[in-house]
Amino acid sequence: MKISQTLIFSILLLLTQLTLKSQVLMDYKRVIKPDYCLADSAEVENLIGRQVKIWHEGGVYSTLNTIKKFKWPSEEIKKRGGQNGWGTFKPQAGDTGIIIQIYPDKGNVNKYIYLLKIKDYYVPLGCSYVTDIDKLDIHKQSVQDWINDSIANVNYAAGCKFKLQNINNNWSRAGLTNIDKQSEEFACDLIAKGVDTVMLCKYIFDNGSLPIERAFILWLDNGESYVKSFFNNSKHQPTQNKVVSF
Repeated sequence: MKISQTLIFSILLLLTQLTLKSQVLMDYKRVIKPDYCLADSAEVENLIGRQVKIWHEGGVYSTLNTIKKFKWPSEEIKKRGGQNGWGTFKPQAGDTGIIIQIYPDKGNVNKYIYLLKIKDYYVPLGCSYVTDIDKLDIHKQSVQDWINDSIANVNYAAGCKFKLQNINNNWSRAGLTNIDKQSEEFACDLIAKGVDTVMLCKYIFDNGSLPIERAFILWLDNGESYVKSFFNNSKHQPTQNKVVSF
């Protein structure tokens, strides 16, 4: 049974919230992908025979075996070294293989092309798209980064669920700028006081603080409705009005 990434994330988020009270948070660390393009020609030759992983399938040269300038170890390998010889096989991020040959490709971003033997197939892969066997591929790293971001946000948000990022794949920009922090702290204090309903609305941008941004907190307490507003400015030190009933 295939479990969706959203379900996995929800379960992990729930577990993190449950452990937050005891200050036990899962520890996730980003692993930097090694650069297989920086090595000189002598170092590159030593990589032949190493087992590596496809970091991202976007670097697969699926038609390299149709280009005459590249010399292949054999005609049989050449036939199985591209899309025209793979049949139903399609290289994917996370696939592992052994480097059997290296093609210098000067003048391109991928100055080396690694020929990997994956099962019974041969896959030419740009050096930027190769990673170590024990490292995450780009898709798994993206999920990991998503989890890291959410766990950090749980720690910041404590009991205020409306402040969590990446709920239903949406970005809420929690705790980032002064207008975020001030409006969130005010709303969180209301929740701590046990008011009936709290809604935090933001007019913001996800690429940084801008002077025209706004934040509004609306709440219901004992049948009475109230609102408080925050206004950003060019100094990024928000002003706020008094609590107003409506």
